[in-house]
Amino acid sequence: MELNFRKQVEQLLNKYKREMTEALGKVKEIETSTPQSGQIYYSDHDKAQLIRDIKAELQKGDAEYNKQLNTIILKAKDDVQSATIRKPSDYQNMLNNALNQINMIGDKLTDQAAYDLVKPFFGDYETMHNLHSVVSNMHGKEGLNTTTRTLGWFDSMVSTLDQIAAGTKFFFKGGQDMAIGVNYALGSDMLIGMAEELDQMGKKMDDLTKFKFEEAEESIDESIKEKMLGKDGE
Repeated sequence: MELNFRKQVEQLLNKYKREMTEALGKVKEIETSTPQSGQIYYSDHDKAQLIRDIKAELQKGDAEYNKQLNTIILKAKDDVQSATIRKPSDYQNMLNNALNQINMIGDKLTDQAAYDLVKPFFGDYETMHNLHSVVSNMHGKEGLNTTTRTLGWFDSMVSTLDQIAAGTKFFFKGGQDMAIGVNYALGSDMLIGMAEELDQMGKKMDDLTKFKFEEAEESIDESIKEKMLGKDGE
C-alpha cells in the first residue's frame, strides 16, 4: 500500500524549519541592533518585549505543528486499519472454511499449509488481524513464523505508528528552546527514518499478497535480519 508517510512528514518538517529560521533571524536582528548598526534600534526593554512576543508566537506555532503531525500519523493509521481487498461473493464462506481447516488440523498444521489457507485474505486488515489472533492463540506467535508474521504485518505498521505518535507529542518546541540545533536535527532524522520504514512496510505488504510461501518466508527472514542489524548499529 502506498502511504507516502515520509513525504508528508518531510513537508511538515521543512515548513517548520523555514518558519523557525525566519523567526530566529528576526530575534538575532533585534538582539544585535545598536545605534551604529544602521538597523532599527531598540532599547533593552523593547528588545526583551519583542523577543517575548516572538517566542509566544512560536509556542503557538509549536502547538499547531504538533497537532498537524498527529493528524498525519492518525490518517496513516486509519489508512492501514481500513485497508481492504475486492471480496468475492463467497468471501465469508471462504473465511469460515479456512477457520474450520485451521481448527480441524490443530497442532499438526504446518507453516506452509497455514499460509496457503490464509493467503486469500492478505491485504484485508480486519480479516488479517482476526486470523492473526486465531493462529497466534493456537500455535504461539513464533509457532508458524511466516504465517503469523505476515498476518501481523498490518498490526506491526499500526504499532510503529503508535510508537511515533507517543514519541512526538511535543516534537516541535522551537518556541521553548528558541533554537534549531543538534537535538532537532537528530530528532528529525530519526522521525524521517521511521517514516521511511513505514512506507517500505506498506510496499512490502503489497509484495506479500503476491508471494508464494517460499518467497514470503525469505522476505520475512530478510526483514528480521535488517531489524537486527539496525539495532546492532544503534
